[in-house]
Amino acid sequence: MSWADLDNDGDLDVLVTTGVLGMYHDLLYRNDGAGAFTKVAGTAIDTPLTWSGGGGWADFDNDGDLDLLIGAYDGHNRLFANDGEGSFARIDTGILSADGNYIMGIAWADYDRDGWPDVFTARNNYFGGNNCLYHNEGGTNHWLNVRCIGTVSNRSAIGARVRARAVIGSHVVWQSREVSAQTGGGSSGQSPFNVGFGLGDAEVVDSLVVSWPSGIVQVMTGVNSDQFLVVTEGASSIEERPVLTGTPRRSVLGPAAPNPFSECTSIRFSRSGTAGSEIAVFDAAGKLVRRLVCPAGSSVVAWDGKDARGKRLGSGVYLLRPVGGAETPCRVIIAR
Repeated sequence: MSWADLDNDGDLDVLVTTGVLGMYHDLLYRNDGAGAFTKVAGTAIDTPLTWSGGGGWADFDNDGDLDLLIGAYDGHNRLFANDGEGSFARIDTGILSADGNYIMGIAWADYDRDGWPDVFTARNNYFGGNNCLYHNEGGTNHWLNVRCIGTVSNRSAIGARVRARAVIGSHVVWQSREVSAQTGGGSSGQSPFNVGFGLGDAEVVDSLVVSWPSGIVQVMTGVNSDQFLVVTEGASSIEERPVLTGTPRRSVLGPAAPNPFSECTSIRFSRSGTAGSEIAVFDAAGKLVRRLVCPAGSSVVAWDGKDARGKRLGSGVYLLRPVGGAETPCRVIIAR
């Protein structure tokens, strides 16, 4: 099974492939948003009667809708282009459509970080043949790639929902992705936790909304296209725009001592390249309560448990995060 919002209506639809021992049509079900599903019949997807080794969704042409590749256990792979309204046309040309046989799983990933999803197919070696990696040659459409890092929720951000709003071809389009532990690519397929959005001619994402399993919701506006974005749960939305290209930048938080603390604690802090010199402090609800400035030449930052106005905060869990830098993991600290 492979879940995806194929028609950009905000809910997850599902593809069920036959598997390697089946002899049935692949099945596509559309979600009505209220918990009921309708079987989509008579499409290019369910027409062939063949064995399938898993299916995976990705916007391979970055035009703003999710396309589909079904790996073939018997015969040729099947690549389908989405028309933006949930209808699909099979693409019969190109190396992906010409290849196949004994495919057990597929995984989409932008391995060379050029903004265009590439694809890997895993083959059952019992019958011979090698796994294959296919490079996407790309085009001129814009894109956005988002990596979510959980702090209150799980670190991998599994279960987080990411939504992006952009004007594509003069139409307002909301796209939805969910971070999943299993992408549905088959028994040998697993794509990364990054989620990608094709943006067509849109140079800006008007709104980017991340809804975390913890209940925290982060909203960013005016996000530029063609970048790799890291969103850390509970961090200030205005700071969530590092581009993961060019000269590496890194800010690292060391241990805090004492932790838990009552009056004051000291946090070890290191940075390299052009990384920032501040640490942001958030409460458990994700609200920014204080910025701590690391003195020049120092590797230790002290915090007295007070907010930006000098008011002592209550006991509880707080999150520390370096401001700026391509890699900005958080650290949990407890105030008594």
